[in-house]
Amino acid sequence: MWRLVCIIVVTLWLLAPAGSQAEIFTYKDANGKVFYTNIPVGAPYHPMIFRLSRSGRRSNIRPGNPAEFEPHVRAAASYYDVDPRLIKAVIKIESNFDHLAVSDKGARGLMQLMPDTAAEMNVYNLFDPRENIMGGTCYLKQLLGRFNGNLPLSLAAYNAGPSAVERCGGIPSYGETQRYVHDVLLYYKKLSAAASAGRPEWHVAAVN
Repeated sequence: MWRLVCIIVVTLWLLAPAGSQAEIFTYKDANGKVFYTNIPVGAPYHPMIFRLSRSGRRSNIRPGNPAEFEPHVRAAASYYDVDPRLIKAVIKIESNFDHLAVSDKGARGLMQLMPDTAAEMNVYNLFDPRENIMGGTCYLKQLLGRFNGNLPLSLAAYNAGPSAVERCGGIPSYGETQRYVHDVLLYYKKLSAAASAGRPEWHVAAVN
């Protein structure tokens, strides 16, 4: 199914003017058959919006509203026993709370899940905030278990993949991964400090 969606998206992207957005809408009928279109008429289609620039990079991501996703974060944190502030920190660095974000490598949604990883986490709509946060938190929980609760290593694995971390026996020397771990931990500390001081966490998460 994802192969079909990608073909449609790429076709629309190539035909669209530079800088425009390619929009795909999906609809499942009473028999379970799924339809995709870029012109949603005659049925209750739902958007699957790939926010892509011509280069495919996240050049047009705008900050989302952290408070909007608070119920999903709390639900995922409770279900998987993960600190909600850690989840927010990952979302902040991954997507800046833009639930339609797409990376140049194809990672999607708030917690920037790759399609293969999302499928393993039973996430079917990567742009659905609840599904994405639940799936991303599940994956993060698995990594924390794999690396015996070592947060820096788990975050490095979230960014670069667990195999890369295990191969080098620590945080890989990739500049992107080094920055990622630093930035997530920094926001995590800021959110924790705000909570300790009784200040609203969503305000910290919204600050660049």
